[in-house]
Amino acid sequence: LAPPWDQSQISIIGMLIDNNNRVDNGSSSSLIDAISVGLDTSCIFSIYTFPSWDCINGMTCIDPGTGQGQYPNQSACMTNCLFAPPSWECDISTGICSDPGTGNGQYTTLAACQSNCMLPSSIEEYSTKKELLRTIDVLGRETKGTKNEPLFYIYDDGTVEKRITIE
Repeated sequence: LAPPWDQSQISIIGMLIDNNNRVDNGSSSSLIDAISVGLDTSCIFSIYTFPSWDCINGMTCIDPGTGQGQYPNQSACMTNCLFAPPSWECDISTGICSDPGTGNGQYTTLAACQSNCMLPSSIEEYSTKKELLRTIDVLGRETKGTKNEPLFYIYDDGTVEKRITIE
C-alpha cells in the first residue's frame, strides 16, 4: 500500500453473491487482523470504490467517491445531466419548483411549474350584502314564511335560497 494509507483504517470484505446479484453471505476483517493470522500480502491488492457520478445543477458531472451517486459512470451522467432538457419538479409540501437534472420532470418550463405548484390555501368565505326581495312557496305565492313548508328566498343579486324550517 502507498505510504499515506493507514492500514488500521482498512478492512477486507468477503461476500458470496447469488445468481440474482444479492449478497448471500459476507464478513469483514481489519487488514491488520488478517495479516496477523496469515494473509498472504504478496498477492496484488486493488482498492475499489463504487463509482458515484453526480449531476450538479445540470451543468457538470463529478465523482465524489462515496458510492452513493445518481449515475454508475461518467458517460451515463453526461448523457442524463449535461444534455438533459430542462425539466421541473414541484414539491407540493413547500410550493417550490426545482430542476432535478434528469430531463424527466413533471413540467417542461419553470413558468409552467410555478403556475401549477402552489401551497394549499384556505378557502375564504365570499360574502356580499344582498337584500331579500321576497319569499315564495312552491306554488309561487308570496308568503311571510311558515314552518314545515319549503320556501324560496329571492334576493336582489339574483340568488335564490331554498329553505325549510322544521319545528
